[in-house]
Amino acid sequence: MNIFNRIFFHILLFSSILNATALNLNNEELNYINNNKIKVAMLPDFPPFSFLQNGTQKGFSYDLLKLVSYKSGLKFQVKTNKWPKNLKDFKDNKVDIIDSISFSQSRVPFTSFTLPYHESPLVIFSRKELDSFVGLESLKGKKIGITKNIFYKKDIEKLGLFKIHEYESFQDKLKALAFADVDIIFGHLHSTQNSIKKNGYTNIKALDELKLKNLKKTDLRFGINKKNKILFSIISKSLISISNKEWERLNS
Repeated sequence: MNIFNRIFFHILLFSSILNATALNLNNEELNYINNNKIKVAMLPDFPPFSFLQNGTQKGFSYDLLKLVSYKSGLKFQVKTNKWPKNLKDFKDNKVDIIDSISFSQSRVPFTSFTLPYHESPLVIFSRKELDSFVGLESLKGKKIGITKNIFYKKDIEKLGLFKIHEYESFQDKLKALAFADVDIIFGHLHSTQNSIKKNGYTNIKALDELKLKNLKKTDLRFGINKKNKILFSIISKSLISISNKEWERLNS
């Protein structure tokens, strides 16, 4: 190791110690940080939050994870896969953290949820030729595309309005809408608009904001294995310590 690398290493080490002190981490948490590498399940196709670009992980939640690493000293290993695989690996304890998870009561037995890092309305999207919309009832009998294991599947089933088609990923269901395999999808406002533009789908429009009693918005969080209370504490302290300026920088 040359002198420049040694200096750089000591600067990073000193910075990490200062950050850990600022978080008020206890000895058990510091020991955990020093002796563990944390596996995180992230999505390859959920822009602008989590996506692959030329084989490299990018996005808002990835940048947020790097900031958590800087503040706490936690070392992360990202495992990128589609949502059904990520959720299965999380349930099977093959990863410690899952990204872009929304709160639902059914996930509480195996998930400790952080506070949301982003919230957005859920919006109904259709192709542009659909012009007879006057509320959800007017869509009765239509085919809806959903991602497998999406948190609101049961809410859709209870409506008894749609023919449900499940897809492996958000991008798959968006493509199904564009190519008329389904008639509508429900989507997170920003990520769906981002993907429509990126894919050049000129035949899709936002129909209306979803206004169901228990399903009005989607919240994005990190989910931590329920049994790993130490990791949850470290992540929570790190997120709470993020300043308004740092959030502004992430958002921009």
